[in-house]
Amino acid sequence: MPAKVEIEADEAVQDVLNAWGAIITGPKPHAMTAEFSTLFAKMQVYRMAKRSDEAHRHYNLLTKEHAAQKQRTKNEFLDAYHAFYTKHRQP
Repeated sequence: MPAKVEIEADEAVQDVLNAWGAIITGPKPHAMTAEFSTLFAKMQVYRMAKRSDEAHRHYNLLTKEHAAQKQRTKNEFLDAYHAFYTKHRQP
């Protein structure tokens, strides 16, 4: 089994956004696959949790529950990201 490549969540978000942009604006725009749509949705959930976490932190209202929710969504997104890109990586 190949070693899992570590990537920062923000880099993974940018990779997904770049792929999404290529899908909808490329030379041959097309619909997202169900698999990519699922990855994109997990990315969006993570981004919203991250924004919420940052806002709560800014106003000193961050709770352990908020931090744990952000971490859960981050882990779910990164797991989905690794699975998707491992399956679809070009040799």
